[in-house]
Amino acid sequence: MNNKPVTSLSLQHLQTFNFQIINKLGSSKVPVYLIHSSEQQQYFALKLFPYDEDRINTAYLNEFRFRALSHPNVISVVRTHDKQKSSHKGKTFYASYIIMEVASYGDFASIIKTSTMFQEEKLLRTFFHQLIDGIEYLHSQGIAHMDIKPDNLLLSADFKLKIADFDSAHFKRDERIKSRGTRNYRAPEVKEGSCEDGEAADVYSAAITLFVLNSGFFPYIEDVRIEGHDLQELMKAEDPNFWEIHRKLQKNSYIDFSPSFKELFFSMVKSDVVERATIEDIKKSHWYNGPIYSPKEVEAKLSTLLPKPAMKLETSD
Repeated sequence: MNNKPVTSLSLQHLQTFNFQIINKLGSSKVPVYLIHSSEQQQYFALKLFPYDEDRINTAYLNEFRFRALSHPNVISVVRTHDKQKSSHKGKTFYASYIIMEVASYGDFASIIKTSTMFQEEKLLRTFFHQLIDGIEYLHSQGIAHMDIKPDNLLLSADFKLKIADFDSAHFKRDERIKSRGTRNYRAPEVKEGSCEDGEAADVYSAAITLFVLNSGFFPYIEDVRIEGHDLQELMKAEDPNFWEIHRKLQKNSYIDFSPSFKELFFSMVKSDVVERATIEDIKKSHWYNGPIYSPKEVEAKLSTLLPKPAMKLETSD
């Protein structure tokens, strides 16, 4: 990671929070920058939401509502600002931004592209516990994330999973669920725009995420037949051929789904929301209650499996 300050973006520093922009971390829906506060001697992530002409970014307005969340497996927000004068390549504009703790190992989508670590069932289960703990906390606050996927799961310097990106999240008190989720991760009712239970939608997306982390492949591709097979229909029918077809399709890759994994997965992706597993059901399942690593064991294991971040980052509490 380059630790020289970038000069392409300029933000007027706040009186109470001076910082220096170090590097660009990514840009999915909006750009994210690594920043350093000399006063606090800490690195943070800054998520920038440019104004749309004179209008505040609607994604910022939604994500702003979730700034007070506090859980070990949910990204922490340090502060927010809704109108900050900025400049980029000589052009001045207004933007809102959210300053968050930084996860120095990046997102899980990037990790699975370069590592097969989640193919070890015990390690996969360990992080799935953290994911479920984070989701359970959100649900206890009346919040559905509505876009659970590896891209929105971050790994901190102390090897903790952090749920991030709340621009699609939903409060139970909201009039209706607007999110359409992400293709291939979303529940059928989210895709159809008929979702009334955000918590159940999160469970479905968590199951797809679990499958992807384990295998590196989607369980199905929406509206696409794979070598003549409708994998989504086979999954919905809990057809044993679903697993056999995946084994053949992924013949050049390691894949080994245990019977208890298959049972849990099918319970979480039921099309009927009433029949779909709840968080409580998941935590009672046989696969979930298998062995997991302690935090010290995770640190020792991942220290050898993952390349060290180019910069040692101090994250906020």
